[in-house]
Amino acid sequence: MTASFRCSDAARARGESMAGTAPVGRFLLLIEHAGPWANKPLQSAPLNTIAADLQARIDAADAQVLLVRRPGREGRTLAQHCWWVIDTATGRATHGLWHDPTDLLDAATHLTGLPDDAGEAPRMILVCTHATRDVCCAVRGRPIVAALATALPDATWECSHLGGHRFSGTMMLVPDGLLLGGLDPDSAIEQARRHFLGRLGPEHYRGHARLDKPAQVAVAELLTLTGETSLESIGGVTVTVAEGQDEEPVSAWDVTIDSPDGATHWHVSNVPGEPVLQSCAAIDPGAAPVWTVTTR
Repeated sequence: MTASFRCSDAARARGESMAGTAPVGRFLLLIEHAGPWANKPLQSAPLNTIAADLQARIDAADAQVLLVRRPGREGRTLAQHCWWVIDTATGRATHGLWHDPTDLLDAATHLTGLPDDAGEAPRMILVCTHATRDVCCAVRGRPIVAALATALPDATWECSHLGGHRFSGTMMLVPDGLLLGGLDPDSAIEQARRHFLGRLGPEHYRGHARLDKPAQVAVAELLTLTGETSLESIGGVTVTVAEGQDEEPVSAWDVTIDSPDGATHWHVSNVPGEPVLQSCAAIDPGAAPVWTVTTR
């Protein structure tokens, strides 16, 4: 590795698949925070004063937390700070304001279930620009944010790390928690507009936050075969471990995807891939899984 090494350039050169790389967590806690952002988001002041307690609540709910801010100067001169808890499976959300970090502990109580008066979640485009986490997130993310802020200003936000540095630029589309990667400014605008029209294609697909990784891989395969589908066509997804096929080094699952056109059934397995450097700052290579998908 040299000083000019960029993990996202290397991943693109390898043609590495992005399917099954979306962080998993049905509920999202979005915290408006002007910055600066620490390498670990909850270590950013003043959140660091409640980081351990808040992280424990997030982990107990199998949820995800992201810091968000509006692009440019507006995002760094906040008069007030908002939070949102979003259920990516239903598209419902609740929200509020936080003045003291302890307010976020109350917000986290909604991660296991939204209140009865929860409403429709806002449509948000979250683009990772988390420079302290990885250089590629900033180098590729900031031009995407600038383009989206012009094309779709009301929906565009910067966010903290979305996983997979090497797949920068990365983006999450809310409310359904769709993760995309390998983006540039033009493709980010195209994908966001397609999503708002209720369409989903295989290009740049990493997965949905509410789905386990084997299900993400099966959905990616379905999208590859169909070319494009409506968001409604990705309905209920169930995952079961394939009997007798979960021993090292092979792990396997059976996945069923329900849609208005009927159910499709998939057999998904993975093995460790060749070790590669997975971030710009990595010293030791790590092995990402290589997935295989067949119909059953």
